[in-house]
Amino acid sequence: ALPARFLFYWARGYTEPLGRGQPYSLLRPSISIVWSTVTMVPTGRFHNAFLALERSSGYCLSDHFQVHLLQLPCLSAASDIPKRFLFGPDFLKQPPTKNLIHEDPIIANAVNELDRISSHLDDVLAG
Repeated sequence: ALPARFLFYWARGYTEPLGRGQPYSLLRPSISIVWSTVTMVPTGRFHNAFLALERSSGYCLSDHFQVHLLQLPCLSAASDIPKRFLFGPDFLKQPPTKNLIHEDPIIANAVNELDRISSHLDDVLAG
């Protein structure tokens, strides 16, 4: 059920900016990042990237679709991530430090996006 939910939210976010009758060229890549506290795919990897690829050739149909699944249970054994990302099991309770946010543009971007989403949710709940 969760993979279908991820796809649903990705699709909604992808199409939301496009109004009726507008050209598809206005669509922009949509990248979903899912932090999971359970192992959802049996890869043993912390970071799992899902793309729209042709099965046999691996040809990428579009770079507009990406879902990145970050499996926290695989974090301590992961060899697929830089050591700077080993925040420990309390990462979701303790956000990245200001130094890490300042030094790493990827983390800074993620924190800014989470802040934006959170403020939008506050607006929705208040209104």
